[in-house]
Amino acid sequence: MNFVIYTGLLLVFCCGGGDAIYKRWLKNTNFENPLNWNVQPPRAPCGNDRVLIPDDSPVVYMQMNTSLQELTLPKNGEIVLGNNVQLAFTQDASDDCPSAGGDVEFTAVNPSSWSNPDNWCTSSAELSDCQPSSPVDTENVPCVNDDVVFLRHRSYYVTLGRGIPLTMKTLKITGTSFTTTSFAQYVNSTAGRKVFKPPSSGPVRSSVTITRQGCNDMRGCACGNDGGQMQTAICAIKSKRCERSPCQSPVTPVGACCDMCGAVFNCTRGRGFNFNSFKTKLQNNFFNLYPNVTTAVSVTGAGFVQVVLKDSNDGSDTARLAALIKADMDKDLQNGGHKYALDAYSLTAATGGTSAHKGGGGSTTLSGGSIAGIIIGLILLFVVIAVVALIYRRGRPDLSRFPNWPDWSQFTRNFTRFSARREPPSGSATPPRTLGPLDPGFNNPLYDSAPFDDANAREMELRSPMEEQPTFDMSGKDGGGFNNPLYAATPGFFSDPSEVSTTVAETAEPKPPGSSNV
Repeated sequence: MNFVIYTGLLLVFCCGGGDAIYKRWLKNTNFENPLNWNVQPPRAPCGNDRVLIPDDSPVVYMQMNTSLQELTLPKNGEIVLGNNVQLAFTQDASDDCPSAGGDVEFTAVNPSSWSNPDNWCTSSAELSDCQPSSPVDTENVPCVNDDVVFLRHRSYYVTLGRGIPLTMKTLKITGTSFTTTSFAQYVNSTAGRKVFKPPSSGPVRSSVTITRQGCNDMRGCACGNDGGQMQTAICAIKSKRCERSPCQSPVTPVGACCDMCGAVFNCTRGRGFNFNSFKTKLQNNFFNLYPNVTTAVSVTGAGFVQVVLKDSNDGSDTARLAALIKADMDKDLQNGGHKYALDAYSLTAATGGTSAHKGGGGSTTLSGGSIAGIIIGLILLFVVIAVVALIYRRGRPDLSRFPNWPDWSQFTRNFTRFSARREPPSGSATPPRTLGPLDPGFNNPLYDSAPFDDANAREMELRSPMEEQPTFDMSGKDGGGFNNPLYAATPGFFSDPSEVSTTVAETAEPKPPGSSNV
């Protein structure tokens, strides 16, 4: 039974190791590391130096024979000597030491963050050379399908962060492979706390899950870092070092923390798509043509295949490379999509100093002179509008100063007449003119006041329905109620009431009140 289990595990490692991606930790606290000392230019301590290692420093690993003038050890620290390594002290000057000697202090006293992309190296094998960093920052930190390695003969000081779920395929530290359970026990041990510093307060330390399973999908698997807490932790560190892009409209791929001059293809996988084949075709046919362009091909958390092209300059090389890839993808889609097995794709490209393709389109930028001309034109337009508004507010302009100006007399008369009819604005300093009462000519019981006032029309208001209405006298020859001089037969319409004949009024017999007209 055990033989079957061990054989199965061996097959899993052998089959998965060919396509595995190794993420190797770069930082260490070794004595020989020049970056760990406060010496410029950077170098390791030598025979003329007095060395100080501060309190609460991590474990310092020494793997080479070393001679020093003095060595001050920390109260709670350690120096680990490698096999057959000798540490000697001397008062003689050393010719191998580049300086006359002095105090040299160990500076790598703070743990390095697991979430920092600059602390990792991507390679195709455990000890092979590092590949160029991916322009997608989340791809540079260990993903769910990666083999994570901390090399032998080195000491480390790492912080895992707080409350972040870390998932990887395998984890090996100085030659020891861990499982999820064994690593949890290790970080809580005395030796493990010296390597992986526990958080002092706040949320618990990030959890580590080791799956021992790689990607078995030929269509490709997502890294899993481009979203959630992991990307937030990565970009919190990386975004502080973002440089300003020289192009006018940079792009930001999924999983990237900084804008960049480049291009991004988002591809939809079709039937029969093979991720490794797709990546190999792009590398052999296009990527090798432009070695200065940094590339990355990955599967995003949304399920798209993302192709990222990043130019170290203004984006001109990226624009040409993106145009070549776009033309080849268009041709393949027109012929049925057998070459790349894509259903569709979209292209987003940066624009700026040079012409950049963006889905077949382009962009036009304005020169500095054009922009200055537009600004001056707008300023002149505002000045003209202000002058016209000022003239309008002050009234009729003095046209006598312009002898050659066209005849505006008719226009000004109309303008003055129109202005005279305008009501004064609210709050005007000049009170409105009040007209005295005029003789209305006769008393009309249906209306309250005179219908005309100084040749200016006024609204005639009807009496309130609650007011007393006139009493009609229904007596008379024709049954009329009262004499209306407006409709008298003589002497005429709108005649003087004093001249109206009273013959009819005098000869009519009065009727008693309440009598009928019938």
